[in-house]
Amino acid sequence: SLWLLSTFGGAPRQLTACGEKDGQAAWSPTGDRIAFVARREQQGRKDDTPQLYVIAPDGGEASRISDFAPGIEAFKWFPDGKRVATANGKIVRVFDARSGKPGGEITGHGGDVKALAFSPDGQIIAVYPIPEKAILMVDEGQKITVGMTIAKTPREIGGTQDITGGLPRVTELFEVRKPKN
Repeated sequence: SLWLLSTFGGAPRQLTACGEKDGQAAWSPTGDRIAFVARREQQGRKDDTPQLYVIAPDGGEASRISDFAPGIEAFKWFPDGKRVATANGKIVRVFDARSGKPGGEITGHGGDVKALAFSPDGQIIAVYPIPEKAILMVDEGQKITVGMTIAKTPREIGGTQDITGGLPRVTELFEVRKPKN
């Protein structure tokens, strides 16, 4: 379920009540809608995979925007609030945010897309195939420049090691040996 919470305090208000794993909520740039990813039943059809939905902030019935068999993993509003770009694996699709009409696919990138970002005028979309466990190093809306680190991938440590990471143990450092002479 999605909830609306005032940053000034007050009682929270539940926005959605049904739907499996309603999440990844994002306000439209115009503030008149909230998009989210969910698996729901609508018009007699249950979603097999997560789809994109849009709802007014004052409530009502959420509208399914996407109908994409592989499902939706990530999405981003266009700056004008009229369209939404979605990502799943190597596929980036664009949908009209009101009608749900597909607006095409964006191709030519490599890897599984995990994040989307737009230029302020909405003319350029940046896609970055971020590994699953990566840690984002930039904030929403932050200007990205050439050579800037935008994500870090934690190193995998094999096996169970202590904090010494293979350094000699204390017993090995103070091992008693008989002198040869």
